[in-house]
Amino acid sequence: NETQNCSDKLDGFECTCKNGYTLDNATGLCRPVCEQGCVTGVCVEPNRCQCHFGYVGQNCSVECQCNKHSNCIGVNAQDKCTECFNNTMGLHCEKCKPLFVGSALNG
Repeated sequence: NETQNCSDKLDGFECTCKNGYTLDNATGLCRPVCEQGCVTGVCVEPNRCQCHFGYVGQNCSVECQCNKHSNCIGVNAQDKCTECFNNTMGLHCEKCKPLFVGSALNG
């Protein structure tokens, strides 16, 4: 498969993890390794993090400036919110949509 190199042996087969993957002793499967770490995200392939909602950056350590209601374009555009969720609106998702009450600030 894409994470292992397997070879036939006289009494079965043997698999080792490909470069960029390591054996997860709990599952017995090879999992990707992100050398930079994934602070607020998940390592999905070698040295590539998938960031959790509202975070960006190579290691997902930069929080978007969207009041926790949107993703942003990137590290150099933390204040450029892509789409406001949770019934919020505004450039930084800082306001409630009409007919919704409360504070949209900081999630």
